[in-house]
Amino acid sequence: MGEVQSHRQRLREWLEEFSDEQVESLYHYGEILEKAFSRRRGPMGQIIAGWMRMDHEVIDERTMVFRLPLRWEMYNGLGIVHGGVLATLVDNAMGWALYRLYPGKIIRQVTANLHIHYLRGAKGKELWARTTLLQAGKSLAVLEAAVKDEDENLVCAATGTFRIFTEATEPS
Repeated sequence: MGEVQSHRQRLREWLEEFSDEQVESLYHYGEILEKAFSRRRGPMGQIIAGWMRMDHEVIDERTMVFRLPLRWEMYNGLGIVHGGVLATLVDNAMGWALYRLYPGKIIRQVTANLHIHYLRGAKGKELWARTTLLQAGKSLAVLEAAVKDEDENLVCAATGTFRIFTEATEPS
C-alpha cells in the first residue's frame, strides 16, 4: 500500500474512532483545504482567517468588533487559550479593521509592529476583540485592540503599527 493510500485508510479509521468534536474539527480543516486548493477563498493567506472563523461588525468609522468562536484546539496545556491564538486574533482583527476603515484604497498592508499585553487566561466559548483605528497616515497606521471574554473580563490589550500600500505608495 502506497503512502497516500495508507493516509486515506487512516483517515477512514479516524472517522470511526473520533468524538463528534474531533469530527467537527476535521471537517472544518477539510473545508479550509478544499477552499484553499480550489482558489474560492482568494490568494494565499486566507487559511488563517478560515481557521479562526471570526465574525465582525463595523461599529463606526474608526471601530470594529470581532467575535472569535473558541474550539478545543485553541487551548494550551494549561487549559487556557494559547497566547499565539490571541496574537493571531488581534493581528487579524486590526488588519481587517484597517482594510475596512482606512479612508482610502489599500492595495495591501503588512504588520510592522505588534505589542500585546496578556492580562488573564482566556476560557469559554468565544472572545470579543474591539479594534480601533487610532491614526491613519499615507504609509503607516496605528490601531489598538482590547480582547474580552464572555464575562467582559479584559484578556489582552494590543497595539499594532501597519505599513500601508496604496496606489500612490506601491513600489514599482
